[in-house]
Parts: sequence; structure tokens; C-alpha cells
Amino acid sequence: MSLKEMVVLWQAGVENAEAGRFEEAVDNFTEIPEPSARIFFNIASAFLRQGNLEDAERNLDLCVKRDPHMALGYFQRGCLCLQKQRFVDALKDFELALTHLRGNLLIDYKQLGLQYKLYSCEVSLASQ
Repeated sequence: MSLKEMVVLWQAGVENAEAGRFEEAVDNFTEIPEPSARIFFNIASAFLRQGNLEDAERNLDLCVKRDPHMALGYFQRGCLCLQKQRFVDALKDFELALTHLRGNLLIDYKQLGLQYKLYSCEVSLASQ
């Protein structure tokens, strides 16, 4: 698949997610071969919006496996663990998120095409 085709699929996935068509967004994102951590995060986000915690967690696992330094992936997985009342796992993920912030006050994920900023104070509060 060419880079252009992958960008077209990603754009379609983003547009579908923004329009609330999360199943279609997942279909678009999963067609991308060898997805990046960002794509796994997008898939997880779509599953979360559908209330599908199991598939969201599986994709967050893939996200942090693909990029073990992506603090946002650990933070989101920690929030998901809180929803599932797995408090020990949530705390571990929040601690990993804080570690991967590497002393920064925030990480802006705009460079990855994600509209998220993860602030260290958010992670610190979640882990208390």
C-alpha cells in the first residue's frame, strides 16, 4: 500500500470518528498495514466511544507495545483500568505515564496528529 493510500485511509478514519461513525473509523484504521502507535491509539479511542472496553484495552496494549515511550497510551489505559475497577493496574499505568513524561510538564501529541496534550499534573493526580 502506498503512503498516499495510507493517508487517505487515516483521513477517512478521522472524518468518520469526528462524525460519530466509530465502526467505520475502526474499519478505516484497521485497513492500514503495520499500524503505528498513533493508529492503535485512534482505534482504541473509537472503541472507547462505543463502550467496547475489551477491544479498546487490546489496542492500547498494542499502542504501548509499538511505542513504549508513548505516555498518553499508558495514561489512557490507566483510565480504562479505573473504569474496570482494576486499581493496581491503573496505578501501574499512571506511574508509567509519569515516567514517560520524562520530567516534562506536558507532552503535546499534535506532532503525531493527535489533538491531545498530556499534563504531568493530570497524571500525578490520577495516581494519587
